[in-house]
Amino acid sequence: MTVTERADAARQWRAFFADPEYPRLVGGILTEQRTRAELAALDTAVELSPGTRVLDLGCGQGRLSVPLAARGCEVVGLDGSAALLAHARAAADAAGVRIEFVHADMRDLAHADRFDVVLNMGTAFGYAPESDHQPTLAAVRRALRPGGTLLLDTENRDRMVRADRRISFDRAGTTVECDRSYDPYTGRWHEVLRWRHDGRTHRAEYSLRLYTVAELVAALRSVGFTEVDAWGDLAGTPYELDSPRTVLRARAAG
Repeated sequence: MTVTERADAARQWRAFFADPEYPRLVGGILTEQRTRAELAALDTAVELSPGTRVLDLGCGQGRLSVPLAARGCEVVGLDGSAALLAHARAAADAAGVRIEFVHADMRDLAHADRFDVVLNMGTAFGYAPESDHQPTLAAVRRALRPGGTLLLDTENRDRMVRADRRISFDRAGTTVECDRSYDPYTGRWHEVLRWRHDGRTHRAEYSLRLYTVAELVAALRSVGFTEVDAWGDLAGTPYELDSPRTVLRARAAG
């Protein structure tokens, strides 16, 4: 990736998540039903109890941070989008829970040996330039106490690369037209979305580095993770090429 391409990738993901329309549209995907299902799955995927120190890495609007804090977990929510963190803080205030929210890039995670669990959910990994990804995983490893657990939930690359390149779908009563492409040289998936709302035409785009399971497992092991499990969903279903998700659970070396 050239310097220009790196800057473009960073610009795109920042603009994508800062778009005022983003929370409304993503609400059609990250529904309350999905959030409840994910929280239930977390209860079996990782050890969560009152006092568990949790980092919600790429916390967005706080949809997982807030209910986990309400359960008694000690939660830190980190995100690179100031706009989404404003929503998260409002949600925490409304729920009456205390959460430490941090505005920073994932690669700049400065904590060491602090957390029992790090959650990276809902495809929050891969938007940044690829050179940031290995340092990010290394920072996550440092942030976990020995024996702590990372749960990473992202797109299934093997399924995505065979998906239709032009689709349309409904989000919050709005029809979104989406053009998608995949660059096998860089491994990046690119989407351009267009829709009309309140009499205006909107456009957004982003690119995402799609990793195979083998690439992610190797990257995790290279920075000090052991016992890496690969699933096709948060329920722990064995991973297959057509699995809906790629979910990795990795233990920090002791």
